[in-house]
Amino acid sequence: MSVVDPFAPLSGEEISELFTPWLHEKGIGLAVSGGCDSVALMLTVASWHSRMNLSSTVVVLTVDHGLRPGSDSVALQVSEWAGGLGLPCQYLSWCGRKPISNIQEIARENRYRLLLEACRKHKLGCLFTGHHLQDQAETFLLRLSRGSGVDGLSGMETERRVSGLRLCRPFLNVPVGRLRATVKASGHPFLDDPGNHDFGFARVRFRSLFPAMSSEGLTARRLADTARRMRRVRTALSSMVVHLSARAARFDPAGFCILDRSILCEAPEELILRLLVKALMLVGGQSVRPRARSSEALAYVIATGGSGRRTLHGCCIDIGRDNILIWREFGRHGLPEINVKPGDDVLWDGRFHVRLSAVAPGPVKIKALGVCGWSEMVQIKEKHRFSSVIGRTCPSVWRGDVFLAAPPLILPESEGCPDVVFVGLESELLLTDQKYD
Repeated sequence: MSVVDPFAPLSGEEISELFTPWLHEKGIGLAVSGGCDSVALMLTVASWHSRMNLSSTVVVLTVDHGLRPGSDSVALQVSEWAGGLGLPCQYLSWCGRKPISNIQEIARENRYRLLLEACRKHKLGCLFTGHHLQDQAETFLLRLSRGSGVDGLSGMETERRVSGLRLCRPFLNVPVGRLRATVKASGHPFLDDPGNHDFGFARVRFRSLFPAMSSEGLTARRLADTARRMRRVRTALSSMVVHLSARAARFDPAGFCILDRSILCEAPEELILRLLVKALMLVGGQSVRPRARSSEALAYVIATGGSGRRTLHGCCIDIGRDNILIWREFGRHGLPEINVKPGDDVLWDGRFHVRLSAVAPGPVKIKALGVCGWSEMVQIKEKHRFSSVIGRTCPSVWRGDVFLAAPPLILPESEGCPDVVFVGLESELLLTDQKYD
């Protein structure tokens, strides 16, 4: 979109153009914090939805982090504003202990967890956020300061998949001045987050440098353009990893991965590293990448003929002469247990989407197969030829203390649970990427 005045309100035509890619989306969640950018998102989506007379469902989602006094009143204010625009709103609370360090990072992880869970609950296919051009530039600088490579410096994408849902940023190429002008022109109020002025946060410190950098040509637009060029490189590398994965990797429905070492080691070091990272994220159920130094050390061991067993990123890695076996680490405290009601669609352990039919006879519990479940699957063990160390980390279905089933292809012959559908690692391959940007 060509922009002449970076401080002009968005016109109706521009708003329609911005949201055209999601014209046929049946369900949209809006992440609204009450700040100017997210209020702009709420206003423009409401206007677009009404003007186009769309039948899609739009739900405002607001999160109370509980990190400062009065945070609940902010979420309640957003709910009131949403109601005034004719949009339903769900108030989401982050419960539990709060961090005393790395606050913004941990808060963001929990915010997205709650938002994505709410999208699944309301059967919304995508989540909109209010990230804009300056956010992209700040992200680039933050990652540059941390020594990021191509992937980190490629910044945020307008749309990407996270745990089977579409995370969308319609404003990513829009200057923040235009969003603020749009809200001011509407006369709608918004809230100012005190955290935006706290120089204890790196993002705030980088934001303060923009006037000086812009005078030297390092404008937000130029930094965002550099990130866009990095994304082209990243896309090319990702395509090459897909081809390498098809030849060198097997992601078993039970939740583990086998890499053919001879094929893997024929590839350039960068591709070896990328496939390892993908495998660790998928098998470990992680939305974040392993630390670069740790994954590079693992890739070096594999490329130079090393062997042995290691743990990394929630995974156990057995480096053999011919193959590399990666499975979920059971962990000191085991794996999660979740209760699933008829009609629910939930994510278990970051690895498996579990759907329970709306006509199922009752709720079930999803948990790791464990020793008890494994003992009921003697024939399956022989069929799959993997050890109980791997098998006990597989998801399974229970009603009370009664074992019903394990994932597809490892169902016991005597009993089953046809109402439960698992979608696991294979379908998620290369869809889960680095954090939520």
